[in-house]
Amino acid sequence: MSERVCRQCGSALIAADKYCGACGASAAGTGGKKRKKSKKQATRKSMPVAYPVITGVLVVAVCLLAISMGDREASTEHVHTQAPQVSQQNMAVIQGLQQRIDANPQDAEALIQLGNTFYDMQNNSEAIRYYQRALEIEPDNTDVRVDMGVCYFREKEYDSAITEMLEAVRINPRHATAWFNLGIVANQAGKKADAITYWKKFLELAPTSPNAAQVRDFLKQWETRTP
Repeated sequence: MSERVCRQCGSALIAADKYCGACGASAAGTGGKKRKKSKKQATRKSMPVAYPVITGVLVVAVCLLAISMGDREASTEHVHTQAPQVSQQNMAVIQGLQQRIDANPQDAEALIQLGNTFYDMQNNSEAIRYYQRALEIEPDNTDVRVDMGVCYFREKEYDSAITEMLEAVRINPRHATAWFNLGIVANQAGKKADAITYWKKFLELAPTSPNAAQVRDFLKQWETRTP
């Protein structure tokens, strides 16, 4: 199954990444899908980091690119070595959202948008912090749970990533993106049997997805290797 990797260091990349979380190199030119965000949130592009606000209803969270078992151990050797960079534009967005939250700590939309901003800056700890606050208000927001799971995945906290994504599919068993991402995280964590289960569920829900053919090929490769 093909993957999206950093051209500089070879680390596995998330589809929405603009920069490699391991070495900070630009992820431009590596391909990947744009991500959409959760309900009650403004539509936004996955890149660049600052976005125009357009009211709309969105249906899926971030989509991860699959990582092959052969590259699993190599990809985990890399760690985050560069602090996220904050541009003037990002700072203005952060300050504006923080003002909204200061005025109304229950503003779930602002909390999610701020989490998204930190997400795209690769500041996973801050993204998680604001996603957690948003989930205290909207505990059934499955897209936020999946995005938070991706942040844990980036930090190699695979158990936490799986926990959040499993909660997302408990709330919404038809959340195909969550099942797809669960397969990737389980694969990266070395849980092959779980990855197979999650990807088969993904194929049941989204058999014509752009990722479906790759998942089928990958599962066939595993079946071929099984005695």
